[in-house]
Amino acid sequence: MSLSASSFLRAAARLRRSSSRWPSTYPNLHMGLAASTKRNVYISSDPRYSDIQRITAHDPDNWLYPWAIFDAMMKDGKTSEAFAYIFYSVHHSCLASAHLSKVLQEMRQRKIPLDSNMLGELISRAIYNNNLELSLRYLYLLRSQNHSPIPTDSVQPIITLAARQNHSRLAIDIALWYDSVGEKLPKSVWTLCLASAATTLYTEGILVSWSKIHSFPDTTLTCGLLTVVLQATKRLKLPELSDEVERTLHTQTRETSSI
Repeated sequence: MSLSASSFLRAAARLRRSSSRWPSTYPNLHMGLAASTKRNVYISSDPRYSDIQRITAHDPDNWLYPWAIFDAMMKDGKTSEAFAYIFYSVHHSCLASAHLSKVLQEMRQRKIPLDSNMLGELISRAIYNNNLELSLRYLYLLRSQNHSPIPTDSVQPIITLAARQNHSRLAIDIALWYDSVGEKLPKSVWTLCLASAATTLYTEGILVSWSKIHSFPDTTLTCGLLTVVLQATKRLKLPELSDEVERTLHTQTRETSSI
């Protein structure tokens, strides 16, 4: 017996209400819906269609199904919405790299902009792959959209990655820019910047990071980091800061040994 589009819609809506997890075990439902939508010109105007889109978009095990219903959505002229759901489906799949490139390429061809949520997801993926250059491109796009404020969880990982890769000047420049637009980064970020600046002997970076850390109520640093900073300040001939770091290190060492 063949099922109508409305039957698939009712079943999917029922499934969505009764399940606490996105169903990866109902491929026939998705594929049946995909076939039926192509026979119904305005099926995506049905409000229940949004449930179908969300189910498939958050179903990483069945990432192919949003592609199957893509033609039906495009047929109704819902271009931006269609790409958004395909983007999220492919992004969360284990086969994302090649397919995500295809989605982004088609979005560029159709002049469909990436929204702030998409750019945040792309930054996260670039960071996960240790691709600093790509994450910076997406951050630039996010800045160009004039979103205020830019979420900390989109900026902080870039600074962290740059610092860990010993691009200390870049990490601190981004941190200072973000600080200048009124957003406060946590002490842990400035600690990483200080470690990176000390490792690369970046004088301005050491001074700025040290100052930022001491704007927090808790200025405690590990003895290991203080030792690295002390060595850097001596090599860079920064006597005042060197004396301050040495005093801090001695004080902290005494406190640690007395515990």
